[in-house]
Amino acid sequence: MLLSVGYIGGNTLRQKLDAFLIGFATWNIFYYIFLNILSGWTNNLI
Repeated sequence: MLLSVGYIGGNTLRQKLDAFLIGFATWNIFYYIFLNILSGWTNNLI
């Protein structure tokens, strides 16, 4: 899924890599937010 975001997110290799990294960073941030909300993974971060 993230590779698809990178592939369609830009024209040049640099733009595709940037789109992939932005997509990965966004996914990673929300993954840990929802992990904390749903399971109480760690209470000292928030």
